[in-house]
Amino acid sequence: MNVYDKRGETIIKRIIEVECPKVAEDDVDWEELANGVKITIRKHKAIDEMSVHPVYPIRQHHGVWDREFRFDSAEGRYEICPEEFALEHGVLTVTLSRPLKARKGKLGRGIGKVS
Repeated sequence: MNVYDKRGETIIKRIIEVECPKVAEDDVDWEELANGVKITIRKHKAIDEMSVHPVYPIRQHHGVWDREFRFDSAEGRYEICPEEFALEHGVLTVTLSRPLKARKGKLGRGIGKVS
């Protein structure tokens, strides 16, 4: 698992990558947390051990893996970007983003103007 930032001109993208070979998209769930995300991955056995004759002991990881990724609010508020989530070549990529500058506004005549 890796967590790192990519800095753009106006935003920072926080990237979470989880290696999960032989996991299908339907086996991955996510839940928005306050300034973070919870990821749950269900991994099934890839080999039916009752239907094979192992030459060496079969070792396979299976079951449920979940992890909460919560980030310090002093860094800013991270938003989940589900349109950028991907599961490719056994690597799940989850993306969150936050603006480099805090939003500011001016209240005038009852209308909030954001700059």
